Amino acid sequence: MFYRYLIISTLLFVIQFQAFSQVYQIQDEGSIIKVEGNSTLHPWTMKASKMSGKFVPVFEDGVLTGIKELKLELPAENLKSDKSGLNSDAYEALQTDQYPNIKFVMYSVEKISKTGTNSYQVNILGKLSIAGNEQIEHINFDLKKEKDMLHLSGDKSLKMTSFNIEPPSAFFGLLEADDQVQVQFKITYLRR
Repeated sequence: MFYRYLIISTLLFVIQFQAFSQVYQIQDEGSIIKVEGNSTLHPWTMKASKMSGKFVPVFEDGVLTGIKELKLELPAENLKSDKSGLNSDAYEALQTDQYPNIKFVMYSVEKISKTGTNSYQVNILGKLSIAGNEQIEHINFDLKKEKDMLHLSGDKSLKMTSFNIEPPSAFFGLLEADDQVQVQFKITYLRR
């Protein structure tokens, strides 16, 4: 009798644990990171749709109550514009030969607010690494749960000089990129 109780208790614990912390991986289809900026001549945009990452949310009774882990890694040369000259200038500024990846690792959850059925506004704090330089950043995003998928979307304004990146310039300084860029992201995570 005792062993049956022990086995049933163990099974219930395992089932309950699996329901609360499940691992999600980035799905390239439907995921995009877009970086937009301005220059003395024209606005510019670079996009990437190939990245990797892990997201481990905590759901209690179907409601998001926490995040155990959130990581994202983007090969910097996956950022592309439709102008090859912009690509090479950006890769040089990002020092992709020495620092091939842009990385984000969450440190803590600041706030989770339920905004609707399976929808949340989330504020996290984490380390963003670009061109070998790290900054602690607050990131806000919307999260929508749909079956086995989580959709994250948001934007973040960054300054290149905060990461010791000199804004690219050309033609002896006549064409110069602004320091401020806007990063927009729509990322789909699939439960594994």
